[in-house]
Amino acid sequence: MSQKEKTNVLLLVSPDKELLEVRARRVVDNQKKLGIRPLILSYKEVGIDDALLETSQGVLFGGNEFLWYRDISEVSDSEFKKLYETIKNLIHRNVLLTVHENRKSLTRWKGFESLSHVKLVIYDDKDISLYEKLLLTHAKSSGYKISLKAVHSLIDRCGGNISLAYNELEKLMLYRAQEKIILEKDVIDFVSGVSEVKAFDFINSILSKTFDRAINQFLDITSGGEKPEALFYLLLQQFTNFVTVAIDYKSGVSIQDIEKETGLKAWQITKKFIPFSEKWSPQELVNAYWYLLTLDSKIKKGALRDYSLAVKLFLLKMLSKQPVS
Repeated sequence: MSQKEKTNVLLLVSPDKELLEVRARRVVDNQKKLGIRPLILSYKEVGIDDALLETSQGVLFGGNEFLWYRDISEVSDSEFKKLYETIKNLIHRNVLLTVHENRKSLTRWKGFESLSHVKLVIYDDKDISLYEKLLLTHAKSSGYKISLKAVHSLIDRCGGNISLAYNELEKLMLYRAQEKIILEKDVIDFVSGVSEVKAFDFINSILSKTFDRAINQFLDITSGGEKPEALFYLLLQQFTNFVTVAIDYKSGVSIQDIEKETGLKAWQITKKFIPFSEKWSPQELVNAYWYLLTLDSKIKKGALRDYSLAVKLFLLKMLSKQPVS
């Protein structure tokens, strides 16, 4: 028990990159619920010296922050030794590290088990039971019930990719927001098999106001098996976040405060939503969001039953507001 109380470094290591991403997201989301925000640094962009040595001096942290040092991979022997020595002395700061390592080199990380302030978790082969637990836990913590058959079907339809399954589960929860129950039938009805078409490209086309491209993408996606219901609720979720970020940013709210309000990651705010917001005036944002909410209300009241039509109406409405080139 005393060792657990001292633990301030969580080290996740696996050859399964998607599993690492989902496991880390769970940690980050749980900390955010406690009001503790992540400072995210990437090994690909920030070296060990800059990322971890500074934390021991206390300059990067307040009382409600922790560091997520991610994308650690292809660590040379010299870098590995440096990382070990740094973490060995890192006893006063809360840190999450995610390491993508090949299977034959996993054993070298077991040396961290000797450090009492480090919790080491190594995920070796793809563990479907762990996938099940992650999906079941995420649904339960979000207030939903999901059957084990539905979880198995979700993993299968996503080709065993836990990150994709996790994202699809979040879309399903949006669709089943009123019932709060997800059955195998829902997965079969609303989750298409793994597709090369990316729904978020469709969303980005809308946020960038390239509505003609978005229309073509929508037709391509739905013809490939994606359900228009899922796309509609993904659009509603993303546009809600977009409007909040855009209005706050245009009103002078800090990035840090926008993070607190929305729960979004800083890179999502600064690299995605804010650049897109430059293309919209506040009045355009309000009008577009109001129309989208009107369509959602009509669907819930039964006045509009065709989700595909709802998306097309929204896109055509937006396209009609565009200046003629």
